[in-house]
Amino acid sequence: SDTLFGTLTQTFGSAAVNELKGGYSGYFSRGTERIIGAPQINFVSLIVGGPSNFPQRWLESRYTLRDDLTLLFSKAQYLAAAEAYLRGLERRAAAGRSLTAVSSVASLFVSRWDRKTAPALPAALKNQAGIAVSRECYCAYCALCATDRWLALEAKGARPQRLLYASTSTKDPALSPTLYVEALLSPRTVNTMPEETLLASAKTARAGSVLAPGQTDWQKMLEAITAAGVNLEKAAAELQVEGRDSFNTSWRQLLAKIAEKSAVLAR
Repeated sequence: SDTLFGTLTQTFGSAAVNELKGGYSGYFSRGTERIIGAPQINFVSLIVGGPSNFPQRWLESRYTLRDDLTLLFSKAQYLAAAEAYLRGLERRAAAGRSLTAVSSVASLFVSRWDRKTAPALPAALKNQAGIAVSRECYCAYCALCATDRWLALEAKGARPQRLLYASTSTKDPALSPTLYVEALLSPRTVNTMPEETLLASAKTARAGSVLAPGQTDWQKMLEAITAAGVNLEKAAAELQVEGRDSFNTSWRQLLAKIAEKSAVLAR
């Protein structure tokens, strides 16, 4: 963390290198009030984006300056995270507080869509949902960045809440390992590639066309997926709950391992 902090600070200002993870019915999300006053400059709070997971005090005060609103799976979920960020910035601006140190990402999970929808789709539509949903969210992101509401905040020093593509490794060995990387090339975004995807991208990825703000090719794909019987809204909600439960399981396992090691050391 200390080694990377200098690089991150140069890139993002007061950026974050440590994350507090937990599901929105679990540990840290339900205890957001315990996080928002954390004084460490190199902390980021990771908050699972759920319908009941943007506490009013967090929205209004923005005591946390670095946030990752994560486990987003749809345009509606992304826009809820973006609204939380905008409202927080507006409250800070109204109170005369600086906006320049505030940073955030909205983490959209990609490949989990394709695992979720594969059983219900014909071959021609498999491995397409994640890219289509991500492109829809990118269009929403670009549209928001062009609004008078955002431009007014940007003029006061606010940083955009960048769209982050997460879960961008392919799970099907028959697919190109750089499928999601190449399909989601887009300005002012982040792609958190796992090591194997990063190495594959360095060797074989082709820098093709970059997504345009008004690109709408995703619309027909989402219509076809819906026509094939996939309820996209329901699937997005289920994916978020499944992701939350996975986060909480990992957290419990970590705590158990720490307790186990502590007990050994205490002997």
